[in-house]
Amino acid sequence: MKVSVKFFASYREAAGEGQIELELNDGASLGELLSLIYDKYPKLKNWAESIVCSVNKKYADADLTLKEGDEVALLPPVSGGSGAGDDIHIEELLASLKTEGTGAVVFFVGVVRKDPGVQELSIESYPEMVEEKMDELAQKAKGLFRIEKMEMIHRTGTLAIGENIVVIGVSAPHRKDAFEACRWGVDELKKIVPIWKKDEGGWIGQDD
Repeated sequence: MKVSVKFFASYREAAGEGQIELELNDGASLGELLSLIYDKYPKLKNWAESIVCSVNKKYADADLTLKEGDEVALLPPVSGGSGAGDDIHIEELLASLKTEGTGAVVFFVGVVRKDPGVQELSIESYPEMVEEKMDELAQKAKGLFRIEKMEMIHRTGTLAIGENIVVIGVSAPHRKDAFEACRWGVDELKKIVPIWKKDEGGWIGQDD
């Protein structure tokens, strides 16, 4: 059977390509696929303990049995939402968050800051999976907090110092719930949404 494999960020650079197809025995596991990949791309074995995989845009464990046509992605530790190349328009987002029951809207805006030697930030994502994970977080937030809506936008591409990177907006009847949900959303986005950042020093949060 054939499966496709995608590489992102530092893993793409180590492999020297972004996507391949591999032939496997029927019933092969994700772990067996990884062994083949490490043989084909020895540099990737350096990250064997930290590599996270998805199969058909769902996080997966090594014992998962693969099927014909599966799409496997090797995901470095995330440093990141919907990815967007254009700037983020706060006023439009504010209008989309408001309802008749809204008493508070809270935003978090992440900005490219100037650090020593840093002139710009390059951001890469797995866009098909980003949308799915963002929707999951928004739905989960509604179950955890008394909010009306949560929206997340994370830009991709090359951004200069001072440009907006990410915006998370939350509307709720009361400000306490909006603040708590927004902070939770920022933390969770950085944990599970497949977005990676690179500056002049290399990929952020990914050891060589």
